[in-house]
Amino acid sequence: MSVQLFGTTLTTNNVAAVVVAVVVLGVGIGATATGVLSGVGLDGATAQDQSLSTEVTLQSSNSSVAIDGSTTYDVVVESADGGVGAYDFAVTVDNHSVASFENVEVYGGSPTETTDVTVDDDGSTASAVVALANTSDTGSVTIATVTISGDNTGASELSLAVNALGTEDGDAYTVTETSGGTVTVEMDDSDS
Repeated sequence: MSVQLFGTTLTTNNVAAVVVAVVVLGVGIGATATGVLSGVGLDGATAQDQSLSTEVTLQSSNSSVAIDGSTTYDVVVESADGGVGAYDFAVTVDNHSVASFENVEVYGGSPTETTDVTVDDDGSTASAVVALANTSDTGSVTIATVTISGDNTGASELSLAVNALGTEDGDAYTVTETSGGTVTVEMDDSDS
């Protein structure tokens, strides 16, 4: 059996992902992001899915940035098995007088109807709630990139919270560990 939805033919193997999409659409009418994904079983692994576990980390090739410059950090699922079809995360700058988020770019080609990306007005938190993503099925998978700008000299920890993470078939991952990062903002040497 197959169903045509959002211009994509879905089979019975990924009908769970359609359920996620329908529930995520409820975000616009007042459901919370955590409630949305937990309502479809993505808030923890079931007994048969205990083998689906992974770490989620922030990774950057350059954790230093000049004032008024920017750098990026990838949000990486370290060991996917079944791809990443749904996710809900937030990254916070612990000292947002030093740095602030500018943008979040999500990966996996999810439809705009099932994607909610937010950067707080003060730039202290960047978050994404995504469903119906289609990523690499195994190994290390980058699900998003956050862009951070340097505001004042100093350093700040970056905290990562993963509220929900699921496969493309709708099975929940157990997130065993999250690792944030540090950003250091320095004076621009070219101004000297």
